[in-house]
Amino acid sequence: WANVALVLGMFRVFPDLEFVVVPVKMREGDFRELGRDALRWALFNTCIKQFPLTALVLPTQALRRRYLANWRATHRYSWIRTMARFKLGYMRDEEITISTFLPFITGANPRITILGLLLYSMSKIPRWVYQTLFPIYWLRISPERKVSLGLDFLLPCEDFESVYKKLKTNQTKESAKPFL
Repeated sequence: WANVALVLGMFRVFPDLEFVVVPVKMREGDFRELGRDALRWALFNTCIKQFPLTALVLPTQALRRRYLANWRATHRYSWIRTMARFKLGYMRDEEITISTFLPFITGANPRITILGLLLYSMSKIPRWVYQTLFPIYWLRISPERKVSLGLDFLLPCEDFESVYKKLKTNQTKESAKPFL
């Protein structure tokens, strides 16, 4: 999105800008990192806090409001699962404040406002709480559900203690980088 916003902004300032379209051949894995490498970016701050800045390339305030309303409507409660992964230590650490979720706070869409407040509340619960409660959940779900969560390092674990230890030893100590 940052690149799309850059290109749109260039054409807004220089509408007669000449350009050339260059076709690119890409293979699987060329566009995006896979696994934990894909989690090196400050996901919440990039995709939620910084994303509304892409609206600045739009020419009118009305169009920007409509664009952001449509953007808010696309977000689902799957962000809760992402926050849980973050708090389990699977993703790299990033600084999360109330301003991270302010773009979700709007009177026009109570559902997204609730999601923003819920994510912020989840971010304030200490990591050890998630790492203590998650093994109980993990041991009660089906093998298919375990696979779908993408926490492959936990698949061999068969008791509370082994899940808890894996969560503690597998958590990354690195900080996430800002994307923009």
